[in-house]
Order: sequence, then structure tokens, then C-alpha cells
Amino acid sequence: MNIINKVTLQTLRKNRTRTLVTIIGIILSATMICAVTTFAVSFQQFLLEEAVYSDGDYYGQGVGISYDLLEKIKNDDRVLKISVAQNIGYAKLENNKNPYKPYLFIMGVDKEFLSSMPVHLKEGRMPQNGEEILLPVHVRENGGASFKIGDKITLDIGKRKSGETVLDQNTSYISQKDIDEEYLSSELGIGEGEELVTEQTRTYTVVGYYERPGFENYSAPGYSSITLIDDEKTVEYTYDAYIKTYKAKDIYDFLSDYDLNGFTNWAILAYSGASRYDGFYSVMYGFFAIVIGIIVVGSVSLIYNAFSISVSERTKQFGLLSSIGATKKQLRKSVRFEAMFLCLIGIPIGILVGISGIGVTLYLIRDKIGSVFNEHGVSLSLHVSWYSVAAAILISFITVMISSWIPSKRAVKISAIEAIRQTNDINVKVKDVKSSKLVYKLFGFEGMLAQKYYKRNRRKYRTTVI
Repeated sequence: MNIINKVTLQTLRKNRTRTLVTIIGIILSATMICAVTTFAVSFQQFLLEEAVYSDGDYYGQGVGISYDLLEKIKNDDRVLKISVAQNIGYAKLENNKNPYKPYLFIMGVDKEFLSSMPVHLKEGRMPQNGEEILLPVHVRENGGASFKIGDKITLDIGKRKSGETVLDQNTSYISQKDIDEEYLSSELGIGEGEELVTEQTRTYTVVGYYERPGFENYSAPGYSSITLIDDEKTVEYTYDAYIKTYKAKDIYDFLSDYDLNGFTNWAILAYSGASRYDGFYSVMYGFFAIVIGIIVVGSVSLIYNAFSISVSERTKQFGLLSSIGATKKQLRKSVRFEAMFLCLIGIPIGILVGISGIGVTLYLIRDKIGSVFNEHGVSLSLHVSWYSVAAAILISFITVMISSWIPSKRAVKISAIEAIRQTNDINVKVKDVKSSKLVYKLFGFEGMLAQKYYKRNRRKYRTTVI
């Protein structure tokens, strides 16, 4: 360590109060910045968890694909995991009260589907084989079904067809009214009403009910009923594949490569940082950038004031060092060394306090925030990532260095003689520090001295107030 840095450390030790105040300012700055970055990451994670709960943990979907294509997709090196739904078929729902949703849609799913997709049990249990079935709660609330857990139901299962066109869950039920009004889909080439072509009869045991799933459109003609996947291909089934790649951004090329007739999970991709829509990130991160900008401006004002006082007190010291050969570059390094030394103490403490503080805050407001954004019980909780901490450290460090750079630049411009005499620091006229009698009567002798000191350092105190 060179002699100038040793002198700097001795100065910090001799002025413990001022050093402590400066460190507190750095701690406050780092605390607020870290709180904002950690809250941004925690809020993004909260939105991601909410989207996973509602829509499922996947990036892209393949609809109505063949068994052979499904096997190719499973063996692709880019696939992290895949959830499979086998489209077994439709069955008429007896005593149905909703004329636009007359079917049960039977899905055979694998175990990955049950864990990754939004299948949230309300009562009963999950199916354990292909002879048990899990029904959605709205089949009772909306369809008027009266199935009880343990009931056995026999279903005539088949395909919905309009002419030669096979219809799926993305095509609404074509009622007689639609036919009479010629309200048919020209895109599908449908020119007549639909019929259910029965292919097999199965008996299932009702084992439970689950929440209305996010993968079922509100206009879907069938209530999505879940059983386990049928490995016996007595009928040529089609499959829906819900795919998650190792890298979220790869899903776009993946769907294109296999020419999959599906969709991307926009919400999951957006909250995972892989959305193709830049406007989303501009709004989300722009808000937090504005808040951090306000904190940085306030922090620079506060910490600058502390360094300004420090440099002012060290002006005579700088003059003496200059007189024995210290260069302006060395003097600037001395101030930067002081700033970095204080950063080593203040920033780590500020980061820890910021994380702890925002953690307590999120714990206290988790229910209120959760009730605004969802009804599923997903709560806002603390989530700390290395990049949020790294960003807080970097921004805090830059803030402190800017705060120290401004007064150091001014101090090194003073000549050695002026610095030793401190002519620039002590330049006050009597009328400038004159105190009124009212201040003396209201606050006494101490108040009068405080006002005089304030008038001597108007700029510094205005900065403190701001």
C-alpha cells in the first residue's frame, strides 16, 4: 500500500463520525437498490408461478399429432420434458344442461401431464389406471351432471365429424341452430352439421374432481375428463404434446422444425425472458429502471455531500501532499481509494439489509398482492437471484464512485498554496451569516449557531434536504 492510501486510511480513522455517516449513506443506497432489484425478480417469479398454475409448465404445444411423430419429438435432444395427452374421444353427456357443451372429452394422460399441467384436485384422488376417470368440477356446475365419487359410468366414445372433417376441442359445437343459420366454419370446409361416430364403449370409475383446466377453451364442446394413457392402440389415436425445451427461446424453431399445429405458451415464455414481444419487457423493466434512477439520483446527492465534506476537510492535506510532489492523478486515486474502501464495508451490509427488508415486506403484503393477480393461492414470496444481487452491487458501486468523483475533480484543481490556506473553503462575509433575533428567541444560542453554519454551507445542506 502506498503512502497516500495509508494517509487516507488514517484520515478515515481520525474522523470516525464522518466515516460512519458516509458508510450509512452507502448502506441506505445499496439497501434501496437491492430491494428494488430483488422485488423485480421476486415479482417476475410470482407471475411465472401464477402462469404455471393456470396454464401449465410448458413452452409450446403440438395438437393432434400422430404416435410416430410423438416418438420423434420425445427423442429430440432439445426437449427437457414433454407432457402427453391422448385424444381418446367424445361421449354424450346424459342430462346435460348446457346445449353448447354436450360431451365428455376423454383424455388419456401420462404421469408427467398430471405433474406439469394444471390438474388441480378439488376432491377425491388422481386416476391410477385406464379404468378410472377424473372429472372437471364444471361438469356439475355448468353441465348439471350428478356423478359421485365411486360411480361407474359406461360411455360410448367416438369422434366428432362434420362430413369427412374430424373436429377437435378447438372447434365449437355445431348446433342445429348454427346449421339453420348457416353459421358454419368455412376455414374447416364444414358444410353440414356434426355427428358423433361411436368407435368403442368403455366403463370408468369416477375417482375425483379437479379445477376447470386452463388447457380447455371456454368454447370447447367437451368437458375435459382425465384417465391414464391407453397403451393398447385398438383405435388410431391422435396426441397433444406439451413441450418444454432446455432453452426457452428454442421452442419457436422447434415447433417450426416439426411443423406442429400448436401454440406457444406466451405467459411462460414472457416471464422466462424468451418472449418475442419487446414491448412487454419495455413496460416491466422500464418501471423498475425509473424507480432505481430516482434512488440513484437521491443517493448521489446524499453520498456526494458526505464526500464533499470529506474532501473539504482534506483540502489542506491535499495541498501538503501536492507541495511534496503528489500529482493530481494520485490525489484523485486517493479519493477513489476512500470510496472503494467504504464500498467494501457499506455495500455488502446494504445488500444483506435490502434482501432482509424486502423479504419482510413481501411476507407482509403477499396475500394482498396475491388477491389482486390471482385467485389460486399463489403467493408473492422472496426470490433472490445472482443477477439481481450483481446488478444491485454494480449500480451501488457506480453510484458511490460518481458521488466521490465530483468533489475530487474540484479539489485537485486547487493549487497547493490555496489548498494549504483553504481560501476557497473559508470565504464568508459577515452579512452572509447574520442570524435573526427571532431564531435566537425560538431556538436559543444553539439554534443561532446552527443557522449560521447552515448559511456557510448552503449548497451542502440543500443537497442533504433534497
